[in-house]
Amino acid sequence: MAGEEVMQKETGGFWCFRVWVATAWCAVVLGAGWSCGDDTLGQRFQADELPEEESGPVSPITVGTELWYTLITSFKRTSESDAGGLTQGEAQAVGQICSRVVAVRDTASPFFANEEQTTILADVKVSGQVGSTNMDYSDQENSAATGPEVDAMLNGLWLKRLTMPSADHGFANPKELEFSTRVPPWPDLVGFESVLFFETRELPGDGWSGWRRLSGEFEGADSFTGELMERFRGPPLNYDNDALSDATRFRIEIATPPPSCAEYNDPTTCSNNHCTWAGRTGAANSCLRLYRVAASFLETIDSPVEHAGEVLHFLELSYTEDGVLFEAREDIRPNNSPLGTRLSADFPNNPCAERCQSADLALHGGFTDDPAYPAPCSFTGAEADAAQNAAALGQ
Repeated sequence: MAGEEVMQKETGGFWCFRVWVATAWCAVVLGAGWSCGDDTLGQRFQADELPEEESGPVSPITVGTELWYTLITSFKRTSESDAGGLTQGEAQAVGQICSRVVAVRDTASPFFANEEQTTILADVKVSGQVGSTNMDYSDQENSAATGPEVDAMLNGLWLKRLTMPSADHGFANPKELEFSTRVPPWPDLVGFESVLFFETRELPGDGWSGWRRLSGEFEGADSFTGELMERFRGPPLNYDNDALSDATRFRIEIATPPPSCAEYNDPTTCSNNHCTWAGRTGAANSCLRLYRVAASFLETIDSPVEHAGEVLHFLELSYTEDGVLFEAREDIRPNNSPLGTRLSADFPNNPCAERCQSADLALHGGFTDDPAYPAPCSFTGAEADAAQNAAALGQ
């Protein structure tokens, strides 16, 4: 594939090359501090880890990091339940998303110092619960519903539009993506490449203040939540200054964690010290340093038809102290509040009664953190290399 770094063996020596650059001598590459790896034909090129440079600390994201997420999206037509308590009239799609970091193009290194942002190259694979190619999807009112038909019922969800289709998503085999670290997720403007990471470092020389806007030497610098706020000015909401300052139409809450949270051992003390009491899926809760941004806003939607009209939209993103997505949650429900009601940015605890859409993208951990329950979408490095090589050959 374009941009893939590979190695080729030739008589009399080895040399590394990129698809977009003519062949370069391995000796030159080694002189620049890179490694050509072993002599395995077709293996993707890997750079040695770079030392900390004068330009700043290196990225906390490291090569080899494995991330396993579960994506649950649903549309509930009614609040009715059957005798067993199961919701009736629901359309749902559930997928497993696995990602492994293969390279970090860090602006703190001399090789990428002139790039606009640090980017993360990672292999991504998507599956159903038991490893099936497609996500698991269904519509209780249409047992023959296809993946696209179910997705049409979930189209209002930003997290669904930011991830992958339920069927024929193109990630049955590991596929390399280049993830941004300074671009907030926003549907129809960017894709999944904006979802998993953000740049936590404060880099005054690069005009970047990290999580939120800062004063002093960072005056005028961009930030992750600052860029997110600017997105509300564009499609599909097109909010102006009046709308963004009107608490009956828009609310946002930005939480920055303190330097340490590990010493707080109960939910109350943890919360009182601006930390988050939470845990990865299946793990015990603890007091974590999580960056969190939550927003609620009014929106008019036209899809699905059963849900068309003015809705109250909640979105919450939380990231680990290294800038890795911990969880993204979303809730869309009819706006039944009296005119002039001030919105709350808190994610709703009360289940929506009917005509509701919801989404949750939650981090489990690594592929095999729990050997008894490995990720259904897990893959090996050899499997990823084989898939990348096949893609490069057009197979």
